[in-house]
Amino acid sequence: MTYSLQSFLKNTTKEQNFKENPTFVLLSCEKNKAKAIVEKMRCLSIVSEVKLVEGMYDVVIRLDSPSFEEIKKVIVENIRGIEGVRTCITLEGAKSFDSIKRLWKQDTKGML
Repeated sequence: MTYSLQSFLKNTTKEQNFKENPTFVLLSCEKNKAKAIVEKMRCLSIVSEVKLVEGMYDVVIRLDSPSFEEIKKVIVENIRGIEGVRTCITLEGAKSFDSIKRLWKQDTKGML
């Protein structure tokens, strides 16, 4: 499932947008699997940041690549197939973990 935040960005082409804005992946993991998943994520070349979080999701991953095709390939081949990953949500065009946090607060009405 992919949620696009690109409508919030003006005057950029799709390819420029991926170069300037990272893609974030939100993972929900099986109990006691999140730390092992984080370690596996750190081995992927386009993963620039990975964090354990609490709440609706267990892991937030930042992917940086000028090619969204590469990002999709990593998500499908390397992230979704990891043992212990229950759900995987992709956010395109989010500028930082802070912008994701703001979106969660809006969607969950302060539950984050």
